[in-house]
Amino acid sequence: MSKGPKELRLEIGKKCGKDGPRCRCSGNKPGDITASKVENNEDAVGFLALVHDRKGKTFRLSRELDNDENIGDVNQCILGVTKVSVYYWEEDKECNTPLLLEVVKGNHNSTQYYYRYDKGEVQNQNNSQTIWQYKPEKMKLQVMLDDRNCGRNHAVPLNIKDLATGTLPDDIPSTCMKKTRRIELGSLQHLTGSEYVYTTYEVKGSDTKISRVKVGDHNISGITIPPGGMDKVRLYSNTGISQAPIMINFNTNNRESKWFYSTNSNGTQWTEVGSTSNFYSDDGKPTEALAKKLDEFACQYHSGVTIDLSHSTSTAQNNYCCSQHKDDARISVSSVQVSCQRPDHNKGTITAYKHSIDGNGLKLVGIKFYPSGDTKNRKHVKSRKLSLPIPGPVDVYVFYCTEDPILVYVDRNKSGSPGWFRKSTKNNKNQWTKFTFSGITPTNITECGNWNKLVGAIKKLKCENFKKCPTTSLLRAETSGGVQAQIQDEDDIDLGSSEEEDTYKQGTDAPPPSGKDPLGPRGNPGIKCTEKGAQEEYKSKLTSTGINKGETGGVLSSDLWKTVGKAVGKTVDLGLDLADQLGSVAVPASGLAGIYGSFVAEALGKVGIEALNTVIQQAKPATAHQSEDGRALSSNTDDADSTTGNREDVDGSQSSRTTQQHVTEPAATAPNSSPPEPTAENFVGGATLTAGLGVIFGSSSGTLAGAGGLTGLGWWAFKRSKGDPWVRRGYPIEFLKNVPY
Repeated sequence: MSKGPKELRLEIGKKCGKDGPRCRCSGNKPGDITASKVENNEDAVGFLALVHDRKGKTFRLSRELDNDENIGDVNQCILGVTKVSVYYWEEDKECNTPLLLEVVKGNHNSTQYYYRYDKGEVQNQNNSQTIWQYKPEKMKLQVMLDDRNCGRNHAVPLNIKDLATGTLPDDIPSTCMKKTRRIELGSLQHLTGSEYVYTTYEVKGSDTKISRVKVGDHNISGITIPPGGMDKVRLYSNTGISQAPIMINFNTNNRESKWFYSTNSNGTQWTEVGSTSNFYSDDGKPTEALAKKLDEFACQYHSGVTIDLSHSTSTAQNNYCCSQHKDDARISVSSVQVSCQRPDHNKGTITAYKHSIDGNGLKLVGIKFYPSGDTKNRKHVKSRKLSLPIPGPVDVYVFYCTEDPILVYVDRNKSGSPGWFRKSTKNNKNQWTKFTFSGITPTNITECGNWNKLVGAIKKLKCENFKKCPTTSLLRAETSGGVQAQIQDEDDIDLGSSEEEDTYKQGTDAPPPSGKDPLGPRGNPGIKCTEKGAQEEYKSKLTSTGINKGETGGVLSSDLWKTVGKAVGKTVDLGLDLADQLGSVAVPASGLAGIYGSFVAEALGKVGIEALNTVIQQAKPATAHQSEDGRALSSNTDDADSTTGNREDVDGSQSSRTTQQHVTEPAATAPNSSPPEPTAENFVGGATLTAGLGVIFGSSSGTLAGAGGLTGLGWWAFKRSKGDPWVRRGYPIEFLKNVPY
């Protein structure tokens, strides 16, 4: 009696092929069927298969399996089978949990897949654990295996599609991985005092495991994921160094933690980190030890170096980078002496330090420092305009106030424009701001002008450790071409708006004493009595003389106007600082306004003077008269000051006035007499168009080259802005008249 056709009754529980090629399935099977274990399938990463075949020949596969299981939607058997495979998760070392049945028919033209669902899964329609259900959908083998591994082993892949946005591709049709067991992007945070960020992925679902990690389209090697349910996974990255993470940390539900670091740029090769116990503090915060380890790996494997501007690192002047390159460190340090080198000046000196990296594929990825030498309190030079990483070669200069960095100059050499950065004015040691320091570099601060600008910027950052060049020396620094150096106060140095709050305007005035008018008894209520306010009012009065570009009908060229503006700015600064030293008595007799005119004349030159005087004479003049005592009288009732208005005096009373005539101050005042208090009325008539710039700068002839007393605008500017050091700070002279100075 015939036993019927031979067929394979697959006994999955016998795990044929796991430990050898012999098929141990019972029944009337073909004698030449063999079994094997297939691993490292690129289409089934993280899984293995136990395979039965006849070396290309076909056979019959019974629908009945062992353990009372069967292949659903099949009659008695499947004909024309060339290979049948049972897939397992590679971490299922004993192959106890089969996931997927693959049946290949004919010459690989037809492949069918059958799922094994567990009890309670949504897709288990009959709630049966014995039927392998046919999956007609056209899905990739990898996706089907990940889905079944989620359902049966509670393990899901960490597939990093983008470091900042997510894990799983949107097109994965897996209810288990999308609803039951998910990996969610928890947070993206900066590692304090560094350019590194760490991304936390939270693992949802009870006892959910991580099956494997994938970076982009690359499968990885070298990571052994700890067993058991996973709580969270953290990735530590700096996209300026590598698009792949630098380190990865797995944290299980039972508090086991494992760390790995990437040894190549695309993140496909990994190695386990050794000692990691000090990476997080007891309260769960990342420590400086973690940041330093990231610095090490970035330098060692990704050519990304972090410069350390700590005072101790600079003063040691030793080459440094990471432990891997201790015999060939990538960052060199040298000191740079910065000072005014004029032999007749006091020898104030600032020691800056230059940290340099060369080319050879290196890049600057961070600038750190430790305030006051506290190696646990890492800070960094952070600015949106720093634009890290910077390819080498690059030089970073640092200026200190005591032992903390206060100014940094970054020279990108061939890779971009250099730039100055200053510390925050709001005591935020991490946030730095790029500002314009036109024409100044750490290597060209050799004369007083640039030295004073540097010291002024440092003083504005609340550091008083350095002194400016003497004012008297500056006033003598002249050449035939004009002024070689100029005094520049801190108020004139623009350090830019702090990046941490761009809308915040710095340099606000200190409040005046309670109950006192900050403008003094006869101040213009529309102008603050500070240096900056005085400069703005000065510009206003200069415009009213007719030198305004618009009022000259365009006759005055833009180039000439720029020359006038620059000359006026320099000479006023020089003259007012000299006035500050001479005092209120000596100024009128000194011919200070004539000094103004002289400097303007030098700046403009003969041709410029003639051209400017011609323009002034051609402009429409105001009617001017002269009184018997030499005062200029103006009857221009169209002036803004000729309107009737109310003004609040110091005592709070209201006084009404109508301005019909404007009287200028005398050209000179006797040394033993007190000059009259200046008001806005003193200048509009006194500096008329017909008088030209000569009246403004004290020239009695009406041209720019004359020298005379401190008239009109000259006395006003002196008295308003520089004549008294207390007035500079916004306090009225009346309030401080009894203070000895």
